[in-house]
Amino acid sequence: SALLGVVTGVIGVLVPTVLSDNGVSASGIGIAVAASSGVWALAAASSGRIGRREIDVRLVGLVAGALALCWALPVVSLSSASVVGFLVLAAVCRALLGALVYPLGVPSASGEAGGAALSGLLTLAWALPALVVPVLVGVAAEQGATRAVFAVVCVLAAFVAGGMVTT
Repeated sequence: SALLGVVTGVIGVLVPTVLSDNGVSASGIGIAVAASSGVWALAAASSGRIGRREIDVRLVGLVAGALALCWALPVVSLSSASVVGFLVLAAVCRALLGALVYPLGVPSASGEAGGAALSGLLTLAWALPALVVPVLVGVAAEQGATRAVFAVVCVLAAFVAGGMVTT
């Protein structure tokens, strides 16, 4: 959940910034974001087909690994095609992670109150990075470190994936 907060914060600042720097119009950026949102919605809806018994730490780790691979695209190239491709592909992984994280924690929650508390903690784990990261990313982008930010998130996602897959 915290990884998704970081991802949300970075994407919200860097994707429009890079696309704008590449000369993409505001309406073009809006179309790219809308396409990504549509892909996210389809992936989220499809994730409901994953049975509860199939959801485990390894599966979440594999999806985090796929997310890390997506983040490699803008590390390699900040072209508009690469950034939009990243945005759309990462939307699938973000939707799946969001859908898988909550059911993964439910068995450890005790009763309805425990489930609500767990949901609140997972939401907080997402919200805190989503609150702080955009400011840090904006400062980094102003220093010319856009590609480095993409690389840091790529490594972070790979680290999370590695820790989960080997569990």
